[in-house]
Amino acid sequence: RTLSQARKYIIESLGPEYGEACILDLEITWQESEPRTPLICILSIGSDPSPQITALSKLKEIPLRAVSMGQGQEVHARRLISEAMAEGGWVLLQNIHLSLPFCSEAMDALVDTETIHETFRLWMTTEVHPQFPIGLLQSAIKFTNEPPQGIRASMKRTYQNITDR
Repeated sequence: RTLSQARKYIIESLGPEYGEACILDLEITWQESEPRTPLICILSIGSDPSPQITALSKLKEIPLRAVSMGQGQEVHARRLISEAMAEGGWVLLQNIHLSLPFCSEAMDALVDTETIHETFRLWMTTEVHPQFPIGLLQSAIKFTNEPPQGIRASMKRTYQNITDR
């Protein structure tokens, strides 16, 4: 009840656009990025942006290579990043919090590589972790993709994902 009254007050005071939940538009997020700026999704329970990232890569006809991080996946991730930096495309490192030492290596690759293909993007998903490298967070575009709260928000998200194709 308190939340609904607070929301009502915000709408009356600031306007209706401030009371509505903002639906994440990954295309706008991608357009704001550049090859040396990683895009980090901070995961919340019940949300996974991977299908949306995959759909956007297909829409833009940009190849996407994904790896779920964990024990022993650093070698595979290193190869994917190197190839995409040279040839173009996106790399999605899922659950990067499971491989925190690799975060520094990925950041070094973004900074130290002389030439990076203009279509290269490094997408990462992570849960909140106290040891996540602060330098990586500071240099990244950060976003969260929380599940919709309520029927109205859920319907808005569903209709947003419908295309004319």
